[in-house]
Amino acid sequence: MGRYLQAKELESYLVDFFDRNFKGSEIGYNDPKPNCFRLRLSEEARMSLLGFISNDRSISARPLRQKEIKFSFDREVIKRLPSTLRSSVHFINHLSPLIRWMTKVNQDRDHEFHKLSALKLKAGPLPIGEYLYRIERWKMQGLSNFEKLAYGIIPIQNGNPLSEDNAELVFQKILMESENWSYRSYDANHMLEKYDQLKSEMSKWFAEALSQFKAENDSSYQIKTTRVENIYSRRIQAHEDRLTTLIQRGREERYIKGAETRLRNTQETMASILQNLQDKSTLLPERGGIATGIISVE
Repeated sequence: MGRYLQAKELESYLVDFFDRNFKGSEIGYNDPKPNCFRLRLSEEARMSLLGFISNDRSISARPLRQKEIKFSFDREVIKRLPSTLRSSVHFINHLSPLIRWMTKVNQDRDHEFHKLSALKLKAGPLPIGEYLYRIERWKMQGLSNFEKLAYGIIPIQNGNPLSEDNAELVFQKILMESENWSYRSYDANHMLEKYDQLKSEMSKWFAEALSQFKAENDSSYQIKTTRVENIYSRRIQAHEDRLTTLIQRGREERYIKGAETRLRNTQETMASILQNLQDKSTLLPERGGIATGIISVE
């Protein structure tokens, strides 16, 4: 279920984020090598990022405290760099504090609907017309973790949202072939109606994904719990039998106490493991909008 975010998606996310939120920041492409980036933060962006990572002592957060950051979204690119550059170019993926900060800023500003990005695309994946898109980040935690970007697209004039699968396929095409669109005239009230319709549809998708994740999580919890109970029940039974034998044979107290200690430790270990499984099986879903915009298909 789901997939890792692709480097091209993260690149588009990064460019769109700084274009909409911190225009004073500079992004250098293929610098210092192909598929690498040099990001120079504006003072506003830097202060916001530093506030976000103020309590983050992880290794991945260290380079983010600099005003200029060199990185790549592709681990293979990092591996191919000359040794003189490898230590200064950092690998960034969807779990990086940089991406999590961007998501937090987008979520905080999600209500600022006037900050739309606008793209232009040639007809092909979509019929000619204007469309509204929304990108959400879904996270679900339980005994396993699931994370993905979900894409929604809806025609602005008439029509219903594209299916979840079709919207994702179309958006991959948009990432590769679209251009910035400078003409952004639209009916804001009508746009908000379509936006609400799209968000409602994506809520249904999220509920379905969460239901599937819950079913898988519940099944995994049952399997792991049964396995632990079977293993430790046999061990506990063996300790109980051993203790009974020692008592029946009138063995010394120190042997009996040792057997009781081993029995108690095994019971406590089983209880601890089962409690840990129960704690980890608790569902922690998270859904947030990270980008919204309009697409003109010509």
